[in-house]
Amino acid sequence: MNFNSLRKEITKNNASVKELVSDIFEKIDHKDPEINSYICITKDSAIEQAENIDKLIQNNEELPPPCGDANCD
Repeated sequence: MNFNSLRKEITKNNASVKELVSDIFEKIDHKDPEINSYICITKDSAIEQAENIDKLIQNNEELPPPCGDANCD
């Protein structure tokens, strides 16, 4: 699934940014002990930022540029 597909699922309330970020960290937690590729993981900060983005989406507020453009296809 690409970024635009994920964004559509999020805006349709079929997924949340927090769920997606948490899923990524589950994958990191599972695989990184084997490959040891991360020096620093800022899980708490990423979850907090994801929650903030989810709130913006729920309130139909404008998202900051790093969150992508809602008009992208």
